[in-house]
Amino acid sequence: MDLCHYTNDFIRYRYYKASCLCKVYNLGKQHVRGYEYTKYNWTNSDPNWNKWTDCKGSCGETGYMSRYRSTTSSDVLCEFNHEWKTCNVLECTIRNYTEAAEGNELKTRELNYILEITRNTNQIFWNACFSDHCNYNALKNEFTNNTDRLWNALLCVKHNLGCPVKGGWSKWSSWSKCTATCGFGMQYRLRYCGHPSPSRTSLNCSGNYIEFKNCFGKSCTAKTNGTWCKWMKWSECSVQQGNGIIVRKRFCRSSNNNSVYMSCSGPHTEIGRCYVPGVDGGWSEWLKWSPCSTTCDRGIRYRLRSCSRPEPENSGRHCEGETVQTNICYVGPCKGVKIIIR
Repeated sequence: MDLCHYTNDFIRYRYYKASCLCKVYNLGKQHVRGYEYTKYNWTNSDPNWNKWTDCKGSCGETGYMSRYRSTTSSDVLCEFNHEWKTCNVLECTIRNYTEAAEGNELKTRELNYILEITRNTNQIFWNACFSDHCNYNALKNEFTNNTDRLWNALLCVKHNLGCPVKGGWSKWSSWSKCTATCGFGMQYRLRYCGHPSPSRTSLNCSGNYIEFKNCFGKSCTAKTNGTWCKWMKWSECSVQQGNGIIVRKRFCRSSNNNSVYMSCSGPHTEIGRCYVPGVDGGWSEWLKWSPCSTTCDRGIRYRLRSCSRPEPENSGRHCEGETVQTNICYVGPCKGVKIIIR
């Protein structure tokens, strides 16, 4: 944000100021590393700033406010005629959030959850978390076991981050082969709750993920004189998390135990349902904001969170939303003279 450049052989001087109304003064000869240059400085006069505007932004989010001033001095053409700073948009009401969630079934569900879980809390807490901004620890002190659920609901309703996703079914698979070599058996087909995948188990798809129908392998002949062995143990579930199938088989043997390649009437395979619960990930508290990226004027700062409360396990859902947040920071006006040696 430099205004003037003065070049003298090896040295360039950049002159910074924070006031729109300023005068430049020649402070005489200076020396740096044996080189001679002319140093300039400035002084402020009445800045004539207008009043700050109201905080602008969406309800519940970080907004901004600004102010302006006019240049009335002919001494120097000044910059910094406009400055702004971040602010919290306050005085949000239930109506604001209801309107924001209108038409969105899952966002409305999150809002209703917040209203239900916080209805017995004091008004101070309500104002801090809904009208203004609260943090994870504020929730934890008040709600203990419900903290993660409420925190995610607030992120969704207030900032549209990590909103819940209701699961949707995939297309049905093709029918399996008949489970009987001869005689009557079963066929099955599957579909998966992954189009899209639900963000939590309570939003799983409704309905069956497996269908069965009768089938007929082929006509059993007179040579079908085998005897079924006992059923084997059930297999492990076909999935690491969610709905799957388990399978068990049996073999057909001759009555005198000479062969296992005889034909038996009926199914040689059975299919069953299984469910493996997974652990869905939850967001940690936001870390503190980093220092501003600049030492004066405007810069950027950031903060982080991780999907670690708890970490997802057994193919549980990972957290949805941002792991990094950034915003504008304002440290203060740049002052004095900055010298850049070339």
